[in-house]
Amino acid sequence: FGAGALKDFFIAKMSQILGENFYYGGVISGAEKWKRLAESDIFLLPSRYGEGLPLAMLEAMAARCVVVVADVASVRAVIKDGENGLIVEPYNTAQVVEKLKFLLSGEADLEILRRNARATIEENFAITDYVKELEEIYAEMSSQR
Repeated sequence: FGAGALKDFFIAKMSQILGENFYYGGVISGAEKWKRLAESDIFLLPSRYGEGLPLAMLEAMAARCVVVVADVASVRAVIKDGENGLIVEPYNTAQVVEKLKFLLSGEADLEILRRNARATIEENFAITDYVKELEEIYAEMSSQR
């Protein structure tokens, strides 16, 4: 999913390496995005520049995808390498290929990674937790009036 200056190069390279195991979804949103994520096993986010905490990564984890993400910005605040996703060095194409081959080889337990990814989102990013925290902040603020 997505677009960028290296899109065509990336698609050609990943298709060459992974063959029919690779799917590039283009730019999508809404229900179509969630449908495609639900159909996916692995989500690759090889960003070279940090974008704070990548929402696309969190969405993929919520959809139980195994995420392979570049070590930029706040990725390590969420991803525990080998537990709930995999981290690669930015600009290290060989490492991306190595991690993808590892996942596709059957050596990795994809189900555990998928389960842990979803659990990370449920435990740390649930809307009910945010609402509760906001209510506590508002209650504290109103009591200090």
